[in-house]
Amino acid sequence: MRILALPGLDGTGDLFRWFATVAPDGFTVDTVAYPPDTESGVLDYPSHLDFARRHLPSDGPFLLLGESFSGPVAVRLAAEAPPGLAGVVLCNTFVRSPSWSGFSHLPWELLFERPVPTHVVRRRLAGTDTTREIVAAVREVTRKVEPAVRAARMRAALTVDARDAFARLEAPVLYLRGTRDRLVRGWCLRTVLKLKPETTVAKIDAPHMLLQIAPDEAWRAIGAFVDGAAAK
Repeated sequence: MRILALPGLDGTGDLFRWFATVAPDGFTVDTVAYPPDTESGVLDYPSHLDFARRHLPSDGPFLLLGESFSGPVAVRLAAEAPPGLAGVVLCNTFVRSPSWSGFSHLPWELLFERPVPTHVVRRRLAGTDTTREIVAAVREVTRKVEPAVRAARMRAALTVDARDAFARLEAPVLYLRGTRDRLVRGWCLRTVLKLKPETTVAKIDAPHMLLQIAPDEAWRAIGAFVDGAAAK
């Protein structure tokens, strides 16, 4: 089973390596890397959707995985029912804005001028007990992406509403919920379940960066999800 993994706000796909390197036999992970600069014009959700669509596998079954920022991209892409789509995995993400839309007016370009501070990585993203390697990796990927790009993605996330697309989605859905996520709150999952009560939920002891901190647990949940979908 192939997994097409769509990344979080950094968009680089680099942070999937902890998840991809422990993939069980029978699974492969293809990661999408969004453009890191403004020249590409990939700044809002429709443009990210167009970009991701060009990376869809052309042969065999696959899962779409949307992490954090990319949840709405995965949902809208899956709602198009691309050939071979076997299911959708949503990881610590949302189908509508996860916070007050008024935050979109903050000066995000200025806030993103520097790499994300270490204390923010530990408190909001990776957990206070995370490794120095993961902290350094998060800070490194933020250096690769123009502040204006990260700002545009943040504003898109704060104003998005993909509930209609999610309601149309026919593929089975797995939601991976980090019980220590301090960025995407629990009501985002409740919105998902209100729209699709049949969604499979796996609650994992992990912070926002679930796939990096608890990759083995994530794979166990994905394996059980695939087995369950195949049995129906």
